[in-house]
Amino acid sequence: MPKDWWKTFFGKDYLTLWEKKGAFKNTSREIDFVIKLAGIKKPHKILDLCCGHGRHSIELASRGFKVTGLDYSNYELGLARKQAMQRGLNINFIQADARNFKLNNKFDVILNLFSSAIGYGTDQDSQKIINHMAGALKKNGCFVFDIMSATYLLTNYKPKEIIKTGRVKALSTRYFDPKTFTNQEKLVVKEENRTRIYRNSLRVFTYPEMKQMLEKSGLKPIKIYGSLMGKPFSVNTKRMVILARKG
Repeated sequence: MPKDWWKTFFGKDYLTLWEKKGAFKNTSREIDFVIKLAGIKKPHKILDLCCGHGRHSIELASRGFKVTGLDYSNYELGLARKQAMQRGLNINFIQADARNFKLNNKFDVILNLFSSAIGYGTDQDSQKIINHMAGALKKNGCFVFDIMSATYLLTNYKPKEIIKTGRVKALSTRYFDPKTFTNQEKLVVKEENRTRIYRNSLRVFTYPEMKQMLEKSGLKPIKIYGSLMGKPFSVNTKRMVILARKG
């Protein structure tokens, strides 16, 4: 498995396939919930960390909020900037690594949604990202993050999945390593006579593990949900959405 697989994974094929899977269809409702959960108000400065192609940043900005979006992928940031410009939205999109970003401003709210950073590398990398987020928050600021729930993955594991959309067909094969709680995936994408292969590795966490990591960085977990639309958290919910506050 390439150490920094995420540097090349999030491109056109990812967006096409995850769009087909319905991953991006509830953006507006997700932001409705996030605004209510974190108590976001118009004066607040928001950082959308690992913002990808900017769907949450753009939705927030379209409602009048001041947003900064940060991501490593120049490809996805290019799409985000283009859409923001087309809609006349003023969003500061920044290319940087979530493990060591440095920004001049501190934020009232930081979002890290859709498994977009935590678990991509070592546990030390994940702790480093959380530490940086805590450092970028104002006192009493809120951190909302959304990751895959380890308990759900273990009880609903799918070692194989086929995705078809248009002329693209993809075969996903997965292996879960119980020693490291890491889900390893090989994604073979075929389009006419072309084949592209991607790999990714995601460390999944239990709530007690995440609580410990948050508290280590000075963040206090306040609430936990099972989706970005407010579903109660349980062993049967796919996501783990945590609201934490900086003391």
